[in-house]
Amino acid sequence: FPSHDRKYEGSRNIGYRSSCSRNFTDLRFSVEPCCCAIRDGELYAWGSNIFGQLGIGSWVVGYSNNFKKYPVKVGSHNDWTQVSAGAIHTLGVRNGILYAWGSNYFGQLGIGVIGGTNSTQPGADDFAIYMSPQIVCTPFTDWVDVKAVSVQSFAIRSDGTLYGWGYNVYCSLGINDVGSTTCDDSQLPPPPEKFILFPQQVGSIADNYSYNNWPCIVTGK
Repeated sequence: FPSHDRKYEGSRNIGYRSSCSRNFTDLRFSVEPCCCAIRDGELYAWGSNIFGQLGIGSWVVGYSNNFKKYPVKVGSHNDWTQVSAGAIHTLGVRNGILYAWGSNYFGQLGIGVIGGTNSTQPGADDFAIYMSPQIVCTPFTDWVDVKAVSVQSFAIRSDGTLYGWGYNVYCSLGINDVGSTTCDDSQLPPPPEKFILFPQQVGSIADNYSYNNWPCIVTGK
């Protein structure tokens, strides 16, 4: 699942010229496609909700009923500062706290488990659907940037340290963890050690890669 995003700094119009499209400060989109935007601290989402990645608290089985034509507010909070829409999951930051929602099929939500669901809808467990924001399993409360990729997640803290979690295929998370000792993708389904279920720091002091000045996150497919 390749992912793309684009961030708009400052206050600019997005979409048609109307009073309803002003003051969006952060726009992220993926190729699923799902779009998320922050407006005056409030988070809005629209597009595909096939994997619950809009975070609007609702989800049903199938494709035809899982699309939103217009922005829908995510929850009731007005302190969102960051958001990143991946192919099948989304990451966000509120008051320095890290949140994730959508599919947890590869542990990419970082909530300490693989799979699961918070939906009572039939079929939700098959796709590991979490249809509303979940707090990521981490003691830190100073997250400043996030990036949701296909089945991986990355985030940066205020001290510039970079963290990754999810599916560690081809050592793509860049972490010095026992789970990354086998980096090939020859085993299907993936063995359990390839799933990193909560944020782990990228690099290690022993390998001289534990830098704390990561300015941003840019990923490929």
